[in-house]
Amino acid sequence: MEILLRCFPIILACFLSSSLQAKEQISIGHPILGTWVYQNEACTETYTYSRDGIRHVTAADEIVRAKFQIEKFDGKPNVYLVRDEVIFDNGKPDCQGDSSVMVGSVVDLYIVMDDRPKRISFCLDMALKECFGPFNKK
Repeated sequence: MEILLRCFPIILACFLSSSLQAKEQISIGHPILGTWVYQNEACTETYTYSRDGIRHVTAADEIVRAKFQIEKFDGKPNVYLVRDEVIFDNGKPDCQGDSSVMVGSVVDLYIVMDDRPKRISFCLDMALKECFGPFNKK
């Protein structure tokens, strides 16, 4: 019994750690998963959303990785709220020429999904007025 009591904190920590990791997984089949591409005559931006909750972005010379969480946005069909926390930024210029390093930045974006064809737009506001895209599913 004494050994069990001594081991309990370790067992509890392992359990809590594994349940936190499981919450970060995005469900298989979630529509955000995969690679999304925005292309204009001057530049290509590629966003890849993985099941492990990591978003990988390339835009011109810029490379960014962020942890993300996604949830359905109430009241609007096909709209999701995504919270990104940048964990890596190489500091090189993106498609707009911006070369700021964003590590540690947290941003909320609203993603509007369209199934025909599969594409998304990113909006900066809840009214879905300040948007960029569309990004097409690759």
